Amino acid sequence: MDIFKSDLGRYFDIIFDRGCYYVFPDERRAEYAEVVARLLKQGGYLLLKCFSYREKRPEGPYRIAPDEIQVNFEELYEVVSIGETVFQGGRREPLPLCFSDIPK
Repeated sequence: MDIFKSDLGRYFDIIFDRGCYYVFPDERRAEYAEVVARLLKQGGYLLLKCFSYREKRPEGPYRIAPDEIQVNFEELYEVVSIGETVFQGGRREPLPLCFSDIPK
């Protein structure tokens, strides 16, 4: 389904995005945030996992910085936390870099 034309006809307590938000170019991300906000119940949660802006490999989707997430979501959501995680996919080595993999 095209998320921008969503007609699911229902609302959700939790939406977990692990592969949608980061495939859109900058100019579509605020629109994505609006669409997802309409699909969430009042008090619902969006859990968003995306590629780190620090990822250096050329392949893969757009890389997102924490401040970009904040800008795209802060008007419609209470941003509770933006944290670092590691994607533990087993299909390729080395594992994709996420915020926590990169030395400060």
